[in-house]
Amino acid sequence: MAKRFFYVSAGVFLLALAFHLGQLTAHARSAQAIEGGNIESTQANTFPRATACVNRILRWMDESGGSPHVFPPVPVPGTDPIVSTDPYQTVLLENGDWLKFDGTQWVLIGNLVGGPTPSQPTTFGALKVKYRK
Repeated sequence: MAKRFFYVSAGVFLLALAFHLGQLTAHARSAQAIEGGNIESTQANTFPRATACVNRILRWMDESGGSPHVFPPVPVPGTDPIVSTDPYQTVLLENGDWLKFDGTQWVLIGNLVGGPTPSQPTTFGALKVKYRK
């Protein structure tokens, strides 16, 4: 009888433990992903505006709140995460691309990274030849 009681008690304990751990690690996720959130004052003595991309659509809101305004209804192109936005309808992607909405489409302004980083390390012999000239 004691063996049966031990198994039942251990089973209830493990069930409670599993519930507790599941409760701590389970999180609800929204279907909308916010990227590149930014809050800034555009000029001195003006009210701040918040900008962000929600599912790759640029939105902004002033400090009075209300529903957010959708800038262009055109999604930001690409799949790279958006790291920054601003009220002037520009976004910065993780790969360094800086995009601006020109009224009809997103246009690439430039890339802050400047180009690919060389992946081949330079040998010591190549450095000596390069700098002994």
